[in-house]
Amino acid sequence: FEPCSKDTINDMISYSDKLLSSNNAQEAIQKYNEILENISKDEMPDAYSHVMNNIANAYSKLAEYKNTKTNILNAIESYQQALSFYMDNDDGANSSIVLNNIANANRVLTDITGDTAYLEKAVNQYKNALKYYSLPKYPLDHALIQYNMAKAYFDLGLSDLSRECLSNAE
Repeated sequence: FEPCSKDTINDMISYSDKLLSSNNAQEAIQKYNEILENISKDEMPDAYSHVMNNIANAYSKLAEYKNTKTNILNAIESYQQALSFYMDNDDGANSSIVLNNIANANRVLTDITGDTAYLEKAVNQYKNALKYYSLPKYPLDHALIQYNMAKAYFDLGLSDLSRECLSNAE
């Protein structure tokens, strides 16, 4: 067994990303898993975190039409691994994106389980995502997260907080 070269890994990642962007989530997951068999978190941390983030995106996409709970839980686990890398490397932009995605996944878990504890987690994750995406610096990202948080508050029955977030998003 010979390990893959960095160029080969980058080609594999590019191909997997193209599968994901063309909505072929199942095949993208298979290809991302092949990549994970050939890299380690310690040797190629940037590539590893990219793969973990995008495999989570693929699981989230797959959850829209197949094995929703299992795929969302897989997505959250993969997002958490990517998040730990981004937070360790003080990468606020990617950390905030991943936190937003984890929060969205938790909202899906609430929809399928009825457990509002996931919504409460989601709200906290949205709040943490807003620490990086301030209104003056990133108005569109700030608005998106405020909108997502408004939906979580609405589902929790907190209409005043939901309206406040919608106003902030506007």
